[in-house]
Amino acid sequence: MGRERSFECEARMKTEGKKFIVNIKKICGRNVVTREDGKKIYDAITKRWKRAENIIIDFSNLSIASVSFLDEAIGHLVFIYPVEQIARKLTLNRIRKFDRALLNDIMFSRIRQAKKEKKRAA
Repeated sequence: MGRERSFECEARMKTEGKKFIVNIKKICGRNVVTREDGKKIYDAITKRWKRAENIIIDFSNLSIASVSFLDEAIGHLVFIYPVEQIARKLTLNRIRKFDRALLNDIMFSRIRQAKKEKKRAA
């Protein structure tokens, strides 16, 4: 399957030049259900966002299947960063097919929400 561009995770943060790896399993263990768990990943991503050219999120083939976790970890990035930048900067590794589909649904929903909020603010 190889490296896929999009919205993916690893478990612990490692630095490789301007590439950072976020290993979900190392940060959260098997606690990948709640918004609090997802916030740990979100914080790891945003802490390194400006310095990183690429942030690799390693899901370690964990079965997440939690809207709360994925929304908090990755979906909320849409409210801070442009979608094009998210797609270019994040790489999802070893993510299960179901979780990828769930994350895509979350991202589309958050993108719509962000656009509506921008219109209201204008």
